[in-house]
Amino acid sequence: MAARILRGVIGADLGGTKLRIVRFDGDAREVRVLPTGPGIRAADIEAALPDTDMLGLAVPGLVDDGAVVACNVLPGIVGWRPRVGTLLNDAQAALIADMEDLPEGATAAIVMAGTAIGAAIAIDGRPYGGAHGFAGELGYMPMGGGTLDDKAGGAAILRGCGCDAQTLAARLAAGDAPAMAAVRAAGAALGAGLATLANLIDPARITLAGGTCAWPGYVDAARAAFAEITLAPIAARCELRQSPWGADIVARGAAISAEIRTRR
Repeated sequence: MAARILRGVIGADLGGTKLRIVRFDGDAREVRVLPTGPGIRAADIEAALPDTDMLGLAVPGLVDDGAVVACNVLPGIVGWRPRVGTLLNDAQAALIADMEDLPEGATAAIVMAGTAIGAAIAIDGRPYGGAHGFAGELGYMPMGGGTLDDKAGGAAILRGCGCDAQTLAARLAAGDAPAMAAVRAAGAALGAGLATLANLIDPARITLAGGTCAWPGYVDAARAAFAEITLAPIAARCELRQSPWGADIVARGAAISAEIRTRR
């Protein structure tokens, strides 16, 4: 399937550390990035968003009936009902973009590794939200006395290393052994989560996206653990790839969702 051409539509990707607002207009795109953080309020985000119905907003939490009903990454937005064209979960937004090149009728998943871990699933070529639209909260999977978020999320890596993202990047670039080991351990934990997901749904493809995937060693460790833990017949037939859309994937999916809504 050819990639959709978006014109004059905006996608906003709200995450634990930043708000990425992308205006798509054919081959051109305008990007604005603003810092967030666990203390940010819904009113602050609302003020930063463009006032237009041609806006899709993706958030790192559960969405129900146009409101954010749960969000451990940004607790200040729980209960928020933003004035936007479309509100959806960030992994579900990423899945919308990822499905543009998904073979018809395929079962697949996308896993977002950012501040925390989220996922979205397509079954037989259709997005699967579960009974209430909340399916895909992979980060809450119990693991080693905590959760997958606690072992593989970007926030957990930074806590373990005792530094911010900029400092961690510098330490990794300098070959700092403890930092590199922490990132690899987190990647291995992600790989175990991916294996669990693959063993449950037998997907043709799992796509990885999110800022934590950019840290050296993280994806390699995830791939190694995935290959080791996933049932061999499933692993042999499941493509494990990184998103071709890079940092735009969530914003792009949110923009597609907004465009579809406005055309109805």
